[in-house]
Amino acid sequence: MSVFLHEVSLGRGAALRFIGVGFVGLAVACTNAPPSEESVDGDETAVRVDLPRPGDRVQKTIGPEGGVIELRSAKLTVPEGALEEAAEISVSALTDEAPNAFIAEALLLEFEPDGLQFLKPATLSLPFEGQAASEFEQSERIPTGLSTIFWTADSEKEFYTPLKTQLDGQIATAEITHFSRGFVGKSCFGEECCSPANGDVDVLLVVDSSKSMAEEQNLLKNELPKLARTLTTGDLDEDGAQDIPAAASVRLGVVSADMGAYHGPPGTPGCRNGIGDDGVLRTSSGESSPAPECGTADAPTDFGLYAPIEAGANDAAQSEFLQHVSCTASVGIEGCGFEQPLESALKALAPSTEMSFTEGTGHGDGENAGFLRDDAILAVIVVSDEDDCSASDRELYNVGSQTYTEDLNMRCGTYLDAQHEVTRYVDGLRALKGNPENVVFAAIAGVPADLVPSGDTPADYRAILDDPRMEFKPEETDSVVPTGLPASSCETADGGSAYPPRRLVQTAEQFEGAGMIQSICAPTFEPAVRAILGRVGKRIRGECL
Repeated sequence: MSVFLHEVSLGRGAALRFIGVGFVGLAVACTNAPPSEESVDGDETAVRVDLPRPGDRVQKTIGPEGGVIELRSAKLTVPEGALEEAAEISVSALTDEAPNAFIAEALLLEFEPDGLQFLKPATLSLPFEGQAASEFEQSERIPTGLSTIFWTADSEKEFYTPLKTQLDGQIATAEITHFSRGFVGKSCFGEECCSPANGDVDVLLVVDSSKSMAEEQNLLKNELPKLARTLTTGDLDEDGAQDIPAAASVRLGVVSADMGAYHGPPGTPGCRNGIGDDGVLRTSSGESSPAPECGTADAPTDFGLYAPIEAGANDAAQSEFLQHVSCTASVGIEGCGFEQPLESALKALAPSTEMSFTEGTGHGDGENAGFLRDDAILAVIVVSDEDDCSASDRELYNVGSQTYTEDLNMRCGTYLDAQHEVTRYVDGLRALKGNPENVVFAAIAGVPADLVPSGDTPADYRAILDDPRMEFKPEETDSVVPTGLPASSCETADGGSAYPPRRLVQTAEQFEGAGMIQSICAPTFEPAVRAILGRVGKRIRGECL
């Protein structure tokens, strides 16, 4: 007998090596030899997986009664009722390399007929060459058990999404609903990795609806196609190559920053007495003259709680997604000038039993039920030209208050003790997830553009807060009569003023690597959205933040 070494390129310069045994001069063509047993770390019955090799192929007819097809240790189990009629199914081992965004731990496998759909999920079990599953040591962030099955969702088989994968030794198992191609591997490399790739992303946009936000809402809507395209392809720099795993499923919901103001006369100018939009997900446009595709002010189109999109979505699905988010993100400019984006976000997502609010309970299991998924990455993105003013004492909003006597426009930055600590929102949002690493917070706010680092570079929050332009103070004027306005921190694209968002900066800072601040005063939001997507992309690939 002779021992031979197989070496197959798997992308990123990696090679898969496995040892086979054959007789000299005898061609080895068997593709379904059973795995052998050998001693591994003292376990006499540990199974050594038999990985498919270049050129391996198997074919089998499976009908409505279901069945199993195996290629060495790779196995596809089709349950009864998954197929309406018999199909000639084949599995082939390819020599194609995985995209550079991945390290493959086994050959790519192609399943045909291409595009075959199952009425019930089929179970895919694939062997891989790599670190076997073991208990994850959270305290030391040891990157073990991160291997994932990646599966193409688009018709061109270009963009790979992570499947929810279970590991048993060196066998990875996941469910599939259609035929394509896939492999076992990782999308995160090194000690910064702390979880498997995650293809589910929930995005909550919190948009300021006060009178100065018309142009900023338009700038945000301009970047929504990029947001959808990037998340569902994994192509961060739009060069046609995949940089991160594509998100298998994205949900995007919108709330306004309007949480109302003081209850009772005389009321607060520009604010509806009561609870405003109250953190309820928007299902229609809030503009007084909406775009035609959004309906009319008297009869706005109802789009539902959130906009869903999946990797590989066709043109019609992409168009429907963009119409939904463009209309619901048009929250209008008639909202309360006491912006409360942090309270709005928390109330939108928190279950009714977890947090206390001045009025009512959280909507996570009520009016907004079904939006937030337990295992999905959550990205909360605030867009506002003013700071957060989420008050613990709603007397702060009372025009006739005898306790808070400063001008209305100066109250939020003056009476900080009347507002909730920002830790309420950092802790509250993180508590929504079993893995707090799955929460990303970003704010596009009134930070001078020159204080915001480019790309995904971490911000120097101390330098931002210490900058003189970020000081909350009265506006300087030549008049002897004060304007009653705070000094602007930067000028927006339409020539308007933005104001120091100190609480939003502090919130991003407390989220540490999962927090990000961007400038609303940039001429476009493209750099901001690109940077935010880069940060979310790190979590998709399994990186610790």
